[in-house]
Amino acid sequence: MWYPTGVLWLQQRFIGEAACRLEQFRKIGKDTYRFRCFLCGDSAKSKTKARGFLYPYKDQYRLKCHNCNVSMGFKAFLKALDPSLMDDYRRAYWQETRGGRTSKPSALPPKPIYQPPPAPTSAVISVDSDHFVNLLTLPPDHPAVRYAERRHIPRNWWQNFGFTTQFGSLIGDLGWDAPKSLQNAPRDALVILATDTTGRILAAQARLLAVSGGLRYLTAVAPDAQPVFGIRADVLKEENQDQIFIVEGPIDSVCLQFGMAAMNSGLDSAAQKVSQAYGVNTDRWIRCTDFEPRNTQIMNRLRQSIDAGYSVVIPDMSRLRGCKDVNEFVCLTGTEPSEMSRLLRTMVYRGLRARMKHLELLRRD
Repeated sequence: MWYPTGVLWLQQRFIGEAACRLEQFRKIGKDTYRFRCFLCGDSAKSKTKARGFLYPYKDQYRLKCHNCNVSMGFKAFLKALDPSLMDDYRRAYWQETRGGRTSKPSALPPKPIYQPPPAPTSAVISVDSDHFVNLLTLPPDHPAVRYAERRHIPRNWWQNFGFTTQFGSLIGDLGWDAPKSLQNAPRDALVILATDTTGRILAAQARLLAVSGGLRYLTAVAPDAQPVFGIRADVLKEENQDQIFIVEGPIDSVCLQFGMAAMNSGLDSAAQKVSQAYGVNTDRWIRCTDFEPRNTQIMNRLRQSIDAGYSVVIPDMSRLRGCKDVNEFVCLTGTEPSEMSRLLRTMVYRGLRARMKHLELLRRD
């Protein structure tokens, strides 16, 4: 099927969508973009050389690499990078040109707002406590709401978040023993509640607001519970074979299409416990630590997962813009959960290949 390609402003929008997958991506000049060629890998000797270019030519952008000499049009570029992006471009182009318009409109159409699927109704949380207010009931100018928006927490997860000024008292209301560390002077905090598929609260974590340094998170766990955030029946059901990312923090997990967080336990332990409790195929799990190559503890845990034979994310720091975790990258780029998951899947390794990539990461840093 033939369709025209002469809408540069639309192509620029899709270049922005593709940017997170292109190493050393940057804009040079008014309408030209430079990056490491993803087709040939660019220079094997220097990781800083970027000889791939997207530049406007007549009615469309073209790809040119001065290393492998490839040259192709914009549609071929998208198809080579990610066929799903090509499909999105075709749909967007049809919507913009079905009325015969091939020039930039007076105002650029806004980028579609991602509306993630709603969390299952079984995850709706009811907390019998005067020391907890659900995030959905707070006014827009409330500090907890502003914090959630700054951290790009999707609204379909807000039912799992709330606000408290007395975290220790909240834990007491839940019927758990509150450690002495939680019984200090009251402080405003965003509360994150982890539940199982029945809505039972497994753990509560407080992200202290207005903290400039020192302790930022407090975590309490229900007796005999495995503190895993993001347990959802639709994700765990047997017929669903989508891979699940297990990450370290709840706010990172909601930035992924199928993500769970280990909270205060190890990634391997959390994945094993959930697999045992719900009969999840262990091959569905992908361990994703924070992106901190200089953190010895994190790198050691990553190597332990590799040695155990698990699939892991080996972060490509140039493509991740040097961000320390999933949420920081999402806050920087506005990447949607499905797109973030797609990006991380390009960095998933296992076995000998994972060991080699792990060593490269340590040496490069």
